[in-house]
Amino acid sequence: MKIKFNIYLLLGFVLLVKLSKAQTVFQKTFGDSLSEYCFALKQTNDKGFILAGYTNSYGAGRNDIYIIKTDSLSNIVWSKVYGGPNDDEAYAVQQTTDGGYIVGGYTRSFGIQYYDAFLLKTDANGDTLWTKTYGGLGSDFGNTIAQTNDGGYIMAGYTTKSTIAGDTASIYLVKTDAQGNLLWQKLLGAGNQVTDAYSIKQTADKGFVITGYTNGFGEINGDAFLIKTDSLANPIFTKTYGYKGADWGNSIWLTTDGGYVIGGSYSTDSTSTDIDAYIIKTDINGDTLWTKTFGGAGSDYGQYIKQTTDGGYVLGGYTNSFGNGNYDTFVLKIDANGDTLFMKTFGGTGDDEANCLVQTNDGAYALAGQSSSFGKGAYDFYFFKTDKAGNNTCNQTNVHAAKRKPRTIVATVSMLQNLPNASQLSASPKMNAGATPTDACNPLDISEFNISKALLKVFPNPTNGLFTISLTNMDEEKAKLSVQNILGKTVYTTNTITNREINLQHLVNGTYFLQVQMGGENYTQKIIIVK
Repeated sequence: MKIKFNIYLLLGFVLLVKLSKAQTVFQKTFGDSLSEYCFALKQTNDKGFILAGYTNSYGAGRNDIYIIKTDSLSNIVWSKVYGGPNDDEAYAVQQTTDGGYIVGGYTRSFGIQYYDAFLLKTDANGDTLWTKTYGGLGSDFGNTIAQTNDGGYIMAGYTTKSTIAGDTASIYLVKTDAQGNLLWQKLLGAGNQVTDAYSIKQTADKGFVITGYTNGFGEINGDAFLIKTDSLANPIFTKTYGYKGADWGNSIWLTTDGGYVIGGSYSTDSTSTDIDAYIIKTDINGDTLWTKTFGGAGSDYGQYIKQTTDGGYVLGGYTNSFGNGNYDTFVLKIDANGDTLFMKTFGGTGDDEANCLVQTNDGAYALAGQSSSFGKGAYDFYFFKTDKAGNNTCNQTNVHAAKRKPRTIVATVSMLQNLPNASQLSASPKMNAGATPTDACNPLDISEFNISKALLKVFPNPTNGLFTISLTNMDEEKAKLSVQNILGKTVYTTNTITNREINLQHLVNGTYFLQVQMGGENYTQKIIIVK
């Protein structure tokens, strides 16, 4: 008897170990009747997440800053909307060393004139501590931020007025103290062209690395660039990367070998009609170790890259070469040499785009962007988490993207610099709450089965379209059957009898929700048709 008890105890322990290693996955949207766009995602100290973007479903004006804090399972802890009478949009967020958050972007509700860059500091509950704007007589945009090792902040974007030598747009850099007070600002540019910063990181020597797009150097249609500066943003070196079409860097990451990796997009021809995801690995001096592109017959955009704990890299973005709809989000995992380990897409029949990505504390991946396939409005925040192999429970396609070694011309150039005529102002955006979550794997907000005296079963499931429905403890009973697709549209209805075969082979492959009404009760089950 004691031996049998010990065996049960051992089996229970093994089961607990397996359960503890299981990785939580989810797919959620947040939004309401109009549109919400998400551009920034970070995992927080409590293993939850912070998301930032903008909304025109809630708030005081047109587009308002939209921040959502969730727990590790994507349940909303709080959501806040900040803004004034005009457009206010967030493009970057980071948890700060005091447990609060710093948000960056641009505003037309506050500031000097047109658009101004802004920093918004909150406490851990999303309540505003201060808001500052930075800009001059033109439009000034903040695209990317980082907390610096002195407790202050660096923000990078571009300006259209106080430019260098007639640039259409020059890089705009703002350095502040911990209270958002301006310490210095700087312009970097090519002269008579466009140079825009999309991502910035502080380096170990207290300087900075920046990537983005410029058509002032390199090939004729514009190239990705890497600028390394000292702590005062004086350029140490500038490199451009690309070929005949437009190429740009959307994200930069400091790698463990002391170099850098850039994720972005590469035009395969001079017309920029065929675009592939683009990864550039460099040494500490910006010289390329390797470059790779990944894509298919359509366009594939790399939006955010980071080095993973195994020494490889993960890139998130969106594609219309693969997937279920127009554009689908993708997650691409490669090893340290740029060779593909897996690529997965996620989405529905509309547009689904990922702009940001994190590797989570359990070694998995979380991505965020916007979706028109799921949710309540034209676009909603789209937020999902995979396991460490890139798998989720629904709306997923496993794909094989063509890997190419693109022709990349690397040029060393001299970036011009200047001091802008810009001012700092305080702002007082109104704050509101708002978020309506929807489960993208279950968009009708129904459970896999209803708690009832009878349990609905569908077999086989997945099915080729021929299946049988049964209700536990009931034999043949009259029932009304309806089937809805993932958008909530009813695609089939009939009056039938339980424990009889149903034929839905006329429906296309996909996920559906089957509802049976019988005896005044409703029973629901998800079915997957694969022919």
